[in-house]
Amino acid sequence: MKVNRTKEGTMFEVVCGVLVLIMWIVALVLYKNSPDTVPTHFDIAGNADATGDKLTIIIMAIVGTITTAVSLLAAYKPDKMINIPFEVSTAAQYEKMVRMVRVLAVEMAALFIVVILMVGEKIVGAWPIAVATGALLLTTVVYCVKIYRLRGVEDPKE
Repeated sequence: MKVNRTKEGTMFEVVCGVLVLIMWIVALVLYKNSPDTVPTHFDIAGNADATGDKLTIIIMAIVGTITTAVSLLAAYKPDKMINIPFEVSTAAQYEKMVRMVRVLAVEMAALFIVVILMVGEKIVGAWPIAVATGALLLTTVVYCVKIYRLRGVEDPKE
C-alpha cells in the first residue's frame, strides 16, 4: 500500500526531529562533561553494574537517531517494514498501523533521551526506563487491538 505525505505524518516527523535534536544536544553536553568512564548497564533497580568509555553516550545517540529514522521510514513502507501478528488488508487498518509506527518513533526517541541521561548519570533509578518501555509496550498492544478490530472496515473514517 502506498502511503502519501499528510499533515499528521509531517507533524510526527517534526516532533521526532526536535526530539532527535534534543537527544544530540544532551549527548554532546554530557559527553563533554562526563568522566572517561560512565555507567553502561543498569540492574533492575536502576543501579549501575557495568561501566565503559564515555563514547557510549555518542553511540546511544547514533542508535537512537537511526531507530527513530527507520521507524518514520517504515510508516511510508508498511507492507515491507511493519510486521504485526495478523493479516492487514483494509485501508483503515493500514492508516492505524502507520499511526502506530509514528507514535512508536516519538516514544523511542524519548526512550533514548532517557537512556542517554542515565548513562550520563543525570537520572538515577529504574522508573524512567520502566515508564518509557511500558509506554512502548502499551502503545503496541493498544494499536494492535485497534488494527485487528478494523478488519473488514474499508473506509478509514468508520
